[in-house]
Amino acid sequence: MLAVLPRRRDDDLTGKLRVQAYGIAIGHWPKVAIEHLVTVALRTCKFFPSTSECQAILSSWKRNDRAFRNRVLARQAVARELQARFDETMVALAERKMTQDEVDRLPEGVKRIAMERGYLRLDQGTFLIRQEGCTVQPAGLLADRRAAPACRQCQDVRRVLTLKGQEVDCPDCAQHKVAA
Repeated sequence: MLAVLPRRRDDDLTGKLRVQAYGIAIGHWPKVAIEHLVTVALRTCKFFPSTSECQAILSSWKRNDRAFRNRVLARQAVARELQARFDETMVALAERKMTQDEVDRLPEGVKRIAMERGYLRLDQGTFLIRQEGCTVQPAGLLADRRAAPACRQCQDVRRVLTLKGQEVDCPDCAQHKVAA
């Protein structure tokens, strides 16, 4: 660019300082980005670009070489695999096909999501599988379960009180108890 685009003449000291300033401003960019800068500057600039003009041109550059595309594809494959495993876990919890040992080995975040979806319940810091016969709690009722009132049987937060204020089982547990 120095040989092609007009610029102000520099003495030795000013030239060294200019090179050092440009090195600080754009030296961290990869070689292909600098090549992009040169190409764009030669096409669009009337004079030698300032460091801020170089930064503006470089900000429009997007890496698109084979290694970058392969990395993007690998990240997408990993994300799809993680989502598939997560979905399989949620289905297994919904169908009550997981053991308590398997639940204990799940990551904390997965257990919290399963609790929010109603597949698990939190009891004294331990995530437990909900009992058979209890329906899934709607995702909107996510209060702190230890502080919220709960059914005596399944620990569901949808506890029911009689008109006299006495605790009774939730409708699902009461129905399950009658059927048994």
